[in-house]
Amino acid sequence: MKTIFVNNIREEDNVIKAYAVYNTTVLEGLAVIYPKDVVDGYMNSAKKDVKGIYFFDRFCQFIIFVQIKTTPKFDGSIVFIDCKNSPEAALDEYLGFKDKGWKMEHINVFMKRFQDIEKDISPGFAKLAIKDPIA
Repeated sequence: MKTIFVNNIREEDNVIKAYAVYNTTVLEGLAVIYPKDVVDGYMNSAKKDVKGIYFFDRFCQFIIFVQIKTTPKFDGSIVFIDCKNSPEAALDEYLGFKDKGWKMEHINVFMKRFQDIEKDISPGFAKLAIKDPIA
């Protein structure tokens, strides 16, 4: 089982959300989630846009939201979202993103990742651990 370090873990409306917000924690997390060449590709993509990049993906039992900005210096975050295999919880998250004005193309990826997890009987599991907690 892989361990992912985060800076904060909260449960909101039956959904666990864990936040990696300190740059060292984010970089360590990216190195656990993705091979080095993939991380390098994300960093290069982020350099091409002053706003950086952001996307939903999947890691083990989590839907993850990754933000990477490299201009003028690295800044990033990862949010790990565990809907506990509850379609109702995932729908509530989806609607929350929609109410906040997120682009449909992005929040549709969120639901797709949830469906991928729901269908996969053995997605592998990761453990979350607090490191350098947010004050």
